[in-house]
Amino acid sequence: MPHCWDAGNEGPQNTFFTGRLLSDMLGAAAVRDGIVIDANEQFLKMTRRRRRDMLAGGITLKGLTPPEYDLILARELNSLWLNGHCLPFEMEFVLPEAGRAPVVVGPSLVPEHADVFVFFALDISGQKKAEADLQKAHDDLEANVRSRTAELARTVQKMQQEIAKRKRAEKSLRRQSNQLRELTSELTLAEHRERRRIAGVLHDSVQQLLAGASFRASLLAKNSVADVPKAAEEICELLSGAIKVSRTLTGELCPPILPDRGLIGAMQWLNQWMYDKFRLTVDMVLPEPMNVNPPDDMSILLFQSVRELLFNVAKHAKTSVARLEVKLFKRSLRIVVSDRGRGFNPRHLRSRQKHTGLGLFSISERLAVLGGSMKIKSTPGKGSSFVLSVPMCGNVTAANQNCNPLSGMYAPQPKTHTLKIPCNHHLHGVSPGPH
Repeated sequence: MPHCWDAGNEGPQNTFFTGRLLSDMLGAAAVRDGIVIDANEQFLKMTRRRRRDMLAGGITLKGLTPPEYDLILARELNSLWLNGHCLPFEMEFVLPEAGRAPVVVGPSLVPEHADVFVFFALDISGQKKAEADLQKAHDDLEANVRSRTAELARTVQKMQQEIAKRKRAEKSLRRQSNQLRELTSELTLAEHRERRRIAGVLHDSVQQLLAGASFRASLLAKNSVADVPKAAEEICELLSGAIKVSRTLTGELCPPILPDRGLIGAMQWLNQWMYDKFRLTVDMVLPEPMNVNPPDDMSILLFQSVRELLFNVAKHAKTSVARLEVKLFKRSLRIVVSDRGRGFNPRHLRSRQKHTGLGLFSISERLAVLGGSMKIKSTPGKGSSFVLSVPMCGNVTAANQNCNPLSGMYAPQPKTHTLKIPCNHHLHGVSPGPH
């Protein structure tokens, strides 16, 4: 057999090894002392080397092996020389153009030549590329999953927020519905109580006076002419009393001064009326100028609310003095009714108000309908304070007040002054009613 490992000869004997390992897949190289002395075309192709470089001894395992694989290669070759075999393992070949080629190599001894081993190599670039592509696809999929999961989580969170928002809206709607039912019930009862009160006034006062006048008139028809002047005087007194009671009742139902003098004028009238009827002195602090004209529905509600609050002071606070303060701000009108009476616990408010007047709950709910509110501050033994607030814009008709219809802003806050109405003075001739 010709000596096939003589790299110095380029005759036919050099083709013995390469001829036996012609393959388009498996590369093979004969190595002696770390130098490739023969290789098939596939090995040269996968390492990007030329045959003349090999014949010149220019291809070495050291030059083909990256530094990080030196220990692995040395370990496997040591196993090969000691045990006569080693398992295939993965490594890379360094390419001349500074690249690398991933391969699976399997060194094998040659029985006929103790100092030579064959280095088999399988190019796995395609497999590595497929693995890289697969890993990229996996990473992209993971990123997609994370993105979709995050998007789904955001969607779920938005849905949960929307559900919570709807639940709050439903709860608020149920609460408002319940409050509306309670308000309707209280208004119905308040209307019924007012009807009974009016009927009582008509029966006990007006009807009695008119019946007395009728009785006197019937007696007058039977008596002599000399008794006519005295009987006529008595009839006039009875009719005057009926007229007075009727005017008082009319003033209580709908004070005529409210449409004539506006809210502030009505407050001044109410000040005098509360003193005449309940001997309650009301210290008033009013804005200056005093032309504060909210819409009619708001004026009526504010007047009724203040009157109800002053009623409560007169009936329950055990004091003869109250304070009424009207404040005008940039966007709101605020009315404060306060006293230094016995006070109460606001927690017990609902149970106390069910059978009296308009009711503080009704005041609060009706103000809320118009965008306003009522705040209550009270402590037993230290008096009470009720703050009524309503939105305002375009309702101040004074020469030095300007409202921007686009912004709803007023000029600076007006000055205030304290007003005490004399107890014996009747505004505009409107009778405050019987004491």
